[in-house]
Amino acid sequence: INAEYGERIIPVNFHKSGNIFGAFESMNLLANIQANSIWSVSAGGRSVFMVPRITDKIGHNRIRKEFGISCDEPPLDLQGHWKVFKEIYEGYSGAKDWYNEVLVFTNEWFKHSNDAKWLKFQLYICKLCWFQSRLLRDAIEFGLLWSSFGNEMSSRNLRPRPYLVETLKQLLSIANGVPYSALIPISYTHL
Repeated sequence: INAEYGERIIPVNFHKSGNIFGAFESMNLLANIQANSIWSVSAGGRSVFMVPRITDKIGHNRIRKEFGISCDEPPLDLQGHWKVFKEIYEGYSGAKDWYNEVLVFTNEWFKHSNDAKWLKFQLYICKLCWFQSRLLRDAIEFGLLWSSFGNEMSSRNLRPRPYLVETLKQLLSIANGVPYSALIPISYTHL
């Protein structure tokens, strides 16, 4: 699940095969709350990047030669990285189209929300919402911790380089267990 802002794609949540998404929208229906969703759903990765620097021509040419991609110029942004990954994947001989199968709970499912028989379903949706809200709750908690860290740095008149601050922030989010702050590299064995 992601949000798109112009050319920017921001991952909101990751789901494995068989997971249920749309729990928050279901809760809105159960609570008679009108809300417009800004999320999109896609199969596969949309917010990907390469760790080694590939914006230089030599590194990009090695990738072109190794994987037979057609993009002449090195990617300049994350959208360009995604296009390189897409072309590498599509060139893989065992590549299959990624797809989503969606089971939709129509409005009929929610018309009996006050019926006692539906309480188990409602409880399940509530628990699912609580579980899926962890990412937001962790982000708020980490934001508060980071803010107090920033206040402490200001009170001591410390002004480290921005790169060091961002690296420290990323390492602390990984150590704090913030979901999706550290992802694994992918290889052909994952395809």
